[in-house]
Amino acid sequence: MENTLESEFKLRKQKHLEALNSSYQSLIEAAHDKTYAARVYSNSLFGSILDWKDQSLYFERVLAQVAHLSKLNPSNVIAPLIEKLPTIKEGIYDTLPLFNEDDTDTQNELRFLELTDIELADHLAQFIAALDLSKKYASRTVEESNKSDSTKNKKHRFTRNQQLLAIYYTLKSAGIEPRKTADMTNYSRFVHLLSGVGFTKVENDIFYSKVQKLPNLSTDPYLKKDLEYIRDYFLKIDAHKIVEEIDLEIKNCSNNH
Repeated sequence: MENTLESEFKLRKQKHLEALNSSYQSLIEAAHDKTYAARVYSNSLFGSILDWKDQSLYFERVLAQVAHLSKLNPSNVIAPLIEKLPTIKEGIYDTLPLFNEDDTDTQNELRFLELTDIELADHLAQFIAALDLSKKYASRTVEESNKSDSTKNKKHRFTRNQQLLAIYYTLKSAGIEPRKTADMTNYSRFVHLLSGVGFTKVENDIFYSKVQKLPNLSTDPYLKKDLEYIRDYFLKIDAHKIVEEIDLEIKNCSNNH
């Protein structure tokens, strides 16, 4: 027997499917140039929902879990998904930028992170309904959605983990490493100096616990992605020794995967 949340998800998906389809058909029928209208309204009705995947890394990872769980048991997706949410959220909170916490991108991410279970199920229902209809009318593919204007104009944001890794490898190239050559507290204070984030005390320090884990700030594949991301910056300034160090860590990630 399906659990309540699973049933609610399927019910909402069907309602969103019917509502979106009805709105789309009504708009097309009322238009003079139906071909042009189909393109315009597919973007406004379906595209704006499909763009959620580009607006939130959290929602993107939730969708990946939904796809995975659906292949295992399509009748039981939401309940096991809810169990995984704390772990997914923990990883996402670590990727939030250090600066401009009130910028649009961060606000979008927080909006999805703060959804209740039933609100998330409703968003998933809307997304899947929009995706099904976009495929049905061949008006917008997932690949096209990923190339939307919002993605093209998205600002480069350095995550906390990326910045810490960049600082770690820069200092390591100078022979400075936490635990080995530098006191943990002093190392953390220096990270604050380089990052521009104020330091109060160790108990409230946003970096101290992470410094203890360097360079293993996250698990594969996220660590590998962060390493590949910062590698490009070191390569562009010809910091080849640091690039070699990063390549070794990337290789370790691949071997452990």
